[in-house]
Amino acid sequence: AKRVLRERGDVILPELEEWTAALDPADENYEHNRLEALWTYQSIDIVEPALLDSLLTATDPRVRAAAVRVVKHWHSRMDNPLEALARAVEDENPQVRLEAVRTLAEIPAPQRMELALRTLGRPVDHFHDYALWMTARDLKDAWLPALEAGEFNLELNPEHLEFALRAVDSPTVVEPLLKLVTEGKIPPERQDAALALVASLGNSQHLGSVLQLALNS
Repeated sequence: AKRVLRERGDVILPELEEWTAALDPADENYEHNRLEALWTYQSIDIVEPALLDSLLTATDPRVRAAAVRVVKHWHSRMDNPLEALARAVEDENPQVRLEAVRTLAEIPAPQRMELALRTLGRPVDHFHDYALWMTARDLKDAWLPALEAGEFNLELNPEHLEFALRAVDSPTVVEPLLKLVTEGKIPPERQDAALALVASLGNSQHLGSVLQLALNS
């Protein structure tokens, strides 16, 4: 049925609008049915921002997660997709947060990595950890130059920034990571891993700094 609707294109728009408007909020399937409507709009390439916005704050977290996935496809035609994703990365539901992290990798905006790292303020399982690791690597050509230029938000939680730095296998991360360690902003239980990364990517001067820190500890 969905394939047929897609083949018919925007000729179905009046009926789709009528069907969506007639949905009963008291129906236990109300949010799911509105999600089906959203997917149908997506299939005929018609952006419906009001419907999307309402589903991004739906009661059902599965609906919110699905709506975030639609943002990935519609972001270039939305007024402020980052505003929606800023809420989603701190959602109480892990699936919503995961979808937001991966969607941020698709949007051309400078603060994407800063937003993605906010999700570390919530519990992180191995799926989420991997999604954020992938996003850090996918966006490295955007946020690493900003970091070097002093334009990246260094007021982030140091542990969150350390996560991004460890995800990117690049000598660029050595100086900022070493700075976090020397300023005592990395928890003691994570300092060994941070220094090991500095030692593996840094030059002889960085190795000297690692040795000095080890001797002083």
